[in-house]
Parts: sequence; structure tokens; C-alpha cells
Amino acid sequence: MKYVQFDYVNKFSCLAGKCPDTCCKDWQIILDEDAIARYASLPGELGEQVRAAMLTENGETRFRERGGNCVLLRDDGLCPLQAAYGAEMLCRTCFTHPRFTEEYGQTAELTLSLSCPEAARLLLTVVPAAASVYLTGAVYRSWPLIWENSSVAMFTQAQGRPCRHWGRK
Repeated sequence: MKYVQFDYVNKFSCLAGKCPDTCCKDWQIILDEDAIARYASLPGELGEQVRAAMLTENGETRFRERGGNCVLLRDDGLCPLQAAYGAEMLCRTCFTHPRFTEEYGQTAELTLSLSCPEAARLLLTVVPAAASVYLTGAVYRSWPLIWENSSVAMFTQAQGRPCRHWGRK
């Protein structure tokens, strides 16, 4: 498997309470087993609030929603878990969003979801110096062959954005 990462991915930083939108709405935030275990032992009033927000249905545990928003979302647009403990306390879904991996055959690209205003801003405004794709150290200039079926990559190619190799250690 070849792993590719767009250059703008590492420039991403969540705007949190300053974001004009919120990623804590209009979807179900599924909790991973590690987060469920952390939240089960979370002390104090926040721990009680988090456990009360959890709902298990059809074998999946998620946070409840109210009015389309995660019930934990504060009025200032922040998550109380992140505000109190940092991003490490978030479940995998919240910790990784808007980052995601798309696989196309033997290529996996790490990119950002355009549903996030800051990710969209980076994609549309950050103009890097080079317009090449780096895969395992080699430079490929024939994007349609590499990125067949990748709308993000084709858009990125049209905008002259580079990608670079990334992999597991």
C-alpha cells in the first residue's frame, strides 16, 4: 500500500470555539472502546455529564443529540472534554475529524473533509511552491493514472497542490 498525504493536512488546526460552524452537529458521534473505558472512569461532575450523554443502540455507543447537536456541546462552541483535558480525551471520531483516509486500490490518501470550514480554507487558499505528488520518494506527474476516481485529488491537481508520501512506522 502506498500512503499519500496532501501538504495542507499538517497545516490544519481546529478553530474550536472560533469556528463559524461546528462539527458537533448533524451526525452521530460513535464512541470507540478506548474512549468508552476512559469516560467510564472520568471523575466528578464532568464524568457524570459524559456518561449521561452516552447512548448504546444496535451494538454502538454514541453521544446523544439535542436539536441536531451533540448534547455535550457548550454554548461557546467548545466540547467540555477537550476544554478540560485536551484533545487526547476525545473519542477517535472527534479526535480525527476532519482528517480521513480514502483508499483507492493500493493507494491510501490522508486528507481533510471539506465539511470543515478551516479545512476548506486551507485547500482553497494555501498555494504551495511545487505541484508534484511524492510516493515512496519518486515524483509522479501523471496524476490521472495515480488518482483515478479521486475527486479531491483531481481538484487538487487542477489547483496545483502537491502531495507527499506518508506511511506507518
